Amino acid sequence: MPGFADVLKPSRRWDVINFIRARAAGVQSGAVGSTLATEATAPVPDFAFEVCGTQTTLGQMLERGPLLLVLYEPPAPVARLEELAAGQPRLAAAGLRVVAVKLGDASDGDEAAPAVVVHVSRRVDKSLALFRAPGSNESELMLDRSGNVRLRWTASNLAPPDRLVAEAERVARAPLPHKAMPVTSTN
Repeated sequence: MPGFADVLKPSRRWDVINFIRARAAGVQSGAVGSTLATEATAPVPDFAFEVCGTQTTLGQMLERGPLLLVLYEPPAPVARLEELAAGQPRLAAAGLRVVAVKLGDASDGDEAAPAVVVHVSRRVDKSLALFRAPGSNESELMLDRSGNVRLRWTASNLAPPDRLVAEAERVARAPLPHKAMPVTSTN
């Protein structure tokens, strides 16, 4: 493989490394379905966004408990987003926060977005798109406090709010999965 020291600056090298990590995590999380996963996946990368005029990060939101990350491509699933926004007090009482991210060109017509929709940079958008289920314009990922995908639903099998509450409580009680430590050589 040719060297890239003269082609890529250190910051760009880290962009490549982070993309490879995000892609691997997206592939791993694809095996998660609508049954609570007990095995650790690679976590969703941390990212910054604004909520009600305050900047926060995924990691900061996860400190408070599980999170439902809704990833969608236009057209927006308006009815579902409104359902989640209306259920926000009940979901939050169960310890579940909801963050919805529109994937794709930001110039696509912005629908009347409920409070759960946040805007992210194009780089974040591309990384999060790796976690969307192929063939579905909407994926909902329930993340544990470590950012691991524990449950996944698509537009064809979305969980009703009652189930989201029950699953959030299960995820909050579930022990965080331990990842195997890499084997290192002592030679």
